[in-house]
Parts: sequence; structure tokens; C-alpha cells
Amino acid sequence: MKKNFLFLLLALCGWSLKAQQAVLTARKVTADAAIRAMLDERFTSYELVSLERPALTTLARTGTFRISFDASGMPGDVVLESNDLRHADYRAVVTTDRGEREETYAAAQWFKGYYNGDRQQPARFSVRDDGLSGYYVRQDTVWFVKPVGSFLPGTDPQLYIVYSTGATGWEQLFCEAPATTYDRSIAAAVVRAHSVAAETAVGKQLLIATEASYNYYATRGEATNAHILEVLNEIEGLYERDFGVTFRVTYQHAYAVDDDPYDSNESLVLLEQFRTEWNNGYTHVSRNLAFLFNTTTIPSGAVGRAYQGQACEDREYAYGYFSRDNPAFETIAVAHEIGHLLGAVHEQGGCDVVHTLMCPSLGGDLTFSDVAQKAIMDYLASHSCFDVPLTISLHPVPARTDLVIQCSEMKFSVALYDIMGSRVFEHRYDQGEAHIPVANMPQGIYMAVIRSATRMATRRLEILR
Repeated sequence: MKKNFLFLLLALCGWSLKAQQAVLTARKVTADAAIRAMLDERFTSYELVSLERPALTTLARTGTFRISFDASGMPGDVVLESNDLRHADYRAVVTTDRGEREETYAAAQWFKGYYNGDRQQPARFSVRDDGLSGYYVRQDTVWFVKPVGSFLPGTDPQLYIVYSTGATGWEQLFCEAPATTYDRSIAAAVVRAHSVAAETAVGKQLLIATEASYNYYATRGEATNAHILEVLNEIEGLYERDFGVTFRVTYQHAYAVDDDPYDSNESLVLLEQFRTEWNNGYTHVSRNLAFLFNTTTIPSGAVGRAYQGQACEDREYAYGYFSRDNPAFETIAVAHEIGHLLGAVHEQGGCDVVHTLMCPSLGGDLTFSDVAQKAIMDYLASHSCFDVPLTISLHPVPARTDLVIQCSEMKFSVALYDIMGSRVFEHRYDQGEAHIPVANMPQGIYMAVIRSATRMATRRLEILR
């Protein structure tokens, strides 16, 4: 019985969607010499593929689709479904020359999935009017898929570049040494033990607020906050895979007018400007950390900086930033700085052999070393403010004709397994409640496995005749 149940849990961890997905096919193409010459200046290696643009917004509305890479020279596919990072109390505000403007998004534009159904190979994509953008992990390598127009404006909107993180060798960029506070180092954090009921699923959730400077808004325009959500969606895939952490964005602010306080090009001064501004003016914003997106070039070559080990520890220091007009490095740099905020330090050696995410120079792969993984896992375990239980209720139990399952998250799936470990029922729900007819199921003991987008819970139940 234990073997069967372990097997069904492992099987459930695979990505399964019964509905028929629409398919986008990536086809390998050859661009003209002028385009390739310009891309060669920025990337050491890459592939060019075509993706049909007209179907993208339609696919976003369906909530699920598949990207096939079989015709691209990199066989495999990615099945994706909607992944909305916005918190229930989410707000997005833009400061303009006429005051503040609230932003809304009619539907989620952000998607999550897995390459070939393998949960160790996450995929994250966003769908916009101007195309699709994201990455997938294949054989431990992160492959980004971006419109060529992101790097060379005016090119064919159906032309995409596929490149690995190791191919972005066009600038030598690095993270400045993480900032520390006088008495708030990670070593001083007290480990707090957590006792969780056996049938309560607990996930880790990071509440994030974001700020966009005027110069950053000038490069992204009205899509600024949506673009930042794209970046965080991509990063969440790595943290969810390695640490079971999901992101929820509570608040976004952007300057559409040249009136922000972020005028320094010195790394620590810029971080202090951000900290001062938000400690004075944004105390009402619920968050575990706040992050600034900026494009000012730091003369030292730094692309970001953050306070060490302050997320969920001290709001007055839970800050970091990215500062560079360089889309190829944005996801890497922000993921790196969030690692600092969660207790990881720079790797002390070996980056010239195996270049992991917490190496001080940015590049290489989006993976955490064993040392960085342990630091972040210890940090998450020592802070109960990251814990988010999945609340489940079943009634009536025992059940005879109908079973009702209520979940604290609106979107969830239910699978029922008999005593032999065979799945006898599976369905997805999006209203926080499931009504399951059980009148035709044999009498006996069953296991219900309830999964939200971020957590899983199990419940034992009995069906009587």
C-alpha cells in the first residue's frame, strides 16, 4: 500500500492536462545576413525559429496551450497553463504628470509548465500583443525564447531567438557585494521551528512589491508593470522547482514622469535611495521584499545589489534592485538579487569551472549550487512568515452520493485513488469548490489528492453504499 501511494504521488507530480491544447510550432529558420551579424555581436550561439503571431492572444484567452519544438532542431514540447502572480489585494499604480493612475489587466498573461512533462524542467512564458517571451529548461540548461524585436526593433514579429544563459557573452556584468546592516546579518537569524499538522499542506510564498524608475518606464512604456510580472514569472519557476516557493505580487508602482528620487549611479547610494523612499512613503504596502527596476548604468559594472538576508526579516532593509538596460541579463540578475535577500551569499570559488546563479559575475546557468541551496532552504525554514497553508474541507464523510470539497484557493484539481493506488477520478475546478458524484463508485477507502498551483494536500475518505 505504501509503495502504491508513493507511486501515485510521484505520478501526480507530472504535468497532466486532459483538455485538448492548441499548439504553437517553433520552426527553425535562417534570417538574412544583416540580422545574424547584429545578433552575433550579442550572443555567442543561438537558433532562430518562427512562431505564428496571430494565434498568441487567442491562446492566452484559452488558459492553456502547447509549444512544440520538434521542428526547431531541439525536440520536445512544453505544455502551459495560466499562472497569475497577482495577489488577491494586488494594485498597480503609475505616477504621471496628472497624478496617479491605476492599472488593470483583464486576463492573466503569464503561463507556467514543464518541458516534456518533467517537473525538474520548468517552463515559464508570457503572452503579449507583440508576441511570446519566456524560457524552458532542457537537460539542466535554461533556453530563453524571445522575439528578435526585443533586441533589434523593427524585425519580423514572427522571428524568435532561442539562446542559453551561457550564450549571453556580450557584456561582463556582475553583482556588487550584498549590502549588510549593522546587526542584521543572516548568521544572527534565530531558527524558528514549525510544527505542521500531518494533513496540512504548507507551501512557501514570497510577497513582492515592485518599483520602476522613470528611465525604466521610458524603455517599456505602458507595458512596464506587465513586463516586470513577466520577469518575476520566469524567476518563480526556478524558486518553485528548487525550494517550493511561489511569488505573489502585492503592489506595483512606476514613474511615467521624470520625478523619481533615483538619480545616483553609485550602487550602494542607489540602494539607499530606494530604501529611504519606500520606508517613508510605502509603509502601507504588504510585502516580504521590494524590488526596484532601473536602467541607469553603474560605472563599476554592477547590475544589481540587495541587502543580505532581509526578506521577511526586517522590512526596513528588505530591498534590492536591478539597474541596466539589458534584457538578456534581467531575469538572471533579479533572480540573483532575490537569492541574496533570501540568505544566499556569493560563491567563494569554482565559478570559472561551474558558473551557478550566485556567482558574483552574471552568466552561465540558472541553477543554485549546493551551498546556495542550503542557505536559502535554511532561511526559508527559519521564517514562518513565508508559510502558507492550503486549507481543505470535505463533506459529508463518509460520502454516499455526492462529495463536496472546498479549497482555500480558487483553482485546484482533485484526484481520487482507490486502495490499490489506481486513479478512479480526476478533474480541475476554478471556483474554490468541487462537487463530485460518487454514487457509482465501489464502497471502500479512498485517498483524495488536492493540488493548487502551488501546494498539494491529501485526505483519506470513505465511500459507503
